[in-house]
Amino acid sequence: MQTTLTNNEANAAAAGILIGGISVFAIIFYVLLIIAGWRILKKAGEAGWKILIPIYGIYMLYKIVDMKGWFWLNFVISIVTSVLSAIASDDLTAYNNNTITLGQSPLLITATIFAVLSLIIMIITDIVYAHRTSKAFGHGIGFTIGLIFLPNIFWFIIAFGRSKYSKKALRA
Repeated sequence: MQTTLTNNEANAAAAGILIGGISVFAIIFYVLLIIAGWRILKKAGEAGWKILIPIYGIYMLYKIVDMKGWFWLNFVISIVTSVLSAIASDDLTAYNNNTITLGQSPLLITATIFAVLSLIIMIITDIVYAHRTSKAFGHGIGFTIGLIFLPNIFWFIIAFGRSKYSKKALRA
């Protein structure tokens, strides 16, 4: 007995295969990033397992390049932006429904301005972090640019390549 699939069934099967393949790739890539983070922390003299703890692992990566304060600044900004956005969402709904104008919502304006400023601060932080990471592992400005635009590839280079960590390089 031969069964035939309708177009909808065939499309659903193809979508399932595609989503499954992407999911497997994403899991493999995520595991490789964890291994890379583990190796980077070990090269810096820290315990690699620390990368496994959410938020703390990122904190440790900032710590090895002497940017703990910047980490906390970004952390607080993220929380404040999230809270402001949640509070301002009612005003945004009213604005989208044309029941208020933008000028009638000082909270929405404040949340928007804060979000834009926090985005600028985070971009600056990422650039400084990339540069300090590059310096700490013995690389120059070209590597910094690589860390900014292709971070995952350059993290793999630091983790699996011959890069050596030097805290003294950060002071130079």
